Amino acid sequence: MEILVPTLSAYAIEYVEFLAGHSPDMGYRPLVEGQDFELNNNSLIWHGFDEGFLSTNSLRLVIHHHGIRDYEALFPFVEDERYRKRLGQYYEEAEQVFETGAWLSYTLMCGALYEGVLGCVLENYDDVFHVLIQQAAEKGIITEEQRSVMNSARDARNLVHISRIKKEYVSRADAMDMRTTMDKVIYNFALTHGMQQEKRESKSKEHIENPSA
Repeated sequence: MEILVPTLSAYAIEYVEFLAGHSPDMGYRPLVEGQDFELNNNSLIWHGFDEGFLSTNSLRLVIHHHGIRDYEALFPFVEDERYRKRLGQYYEEAEQVFETGAWLSYTLMCGALYEGVLGCVLENYDDVFHVLIQQAAEKGIITEEQRSVMNSARDARNLVHISRIKKEYVSRADAMDMRTTMDKVIYNFALTHGMQQEKRESKSKEHIENPSA
């Protein structure tokens, strides 16, 4: 069985833990890489697959990695290479300033990343940030919590103006919320894109095998 892991190729992987269990009470059974499964680009190939494992949704994949090796690979849902490359650059710079604790600088890059990702997903490159957030929320592609965090980042970017001296500065907690939201949104978009791609490929294969379908 081939299991899609949309952004797997983005990481410099040291090793992974793949666990499966028939039920929560029985616990998980560790599977051995190279014997029970192997990684191939953005897929996990499971040898000797047992359908019983899927009935309880009890599969876990834990990735141990040294960092991101290909930032563009985080954005498989962006088809245009120019936009995918720029989003990768945004993410890389955001990661660098996050590690230094430069919270306002991180907010600026995180806001750029949010805006860019939403623009690409919505295929709307003309409207301003708050409109993109509103459209994404209305379409249900971001949660209300994610909407709130994105609006907080959008507002905090204006702290670069000295006239905003009365506004609270960006805190570590704020940046942590932005980071968590950023990674969840990117992965969810990648997963949705991958599932849609699999459906298209499945329909195409079915049509080839059965032209009358």
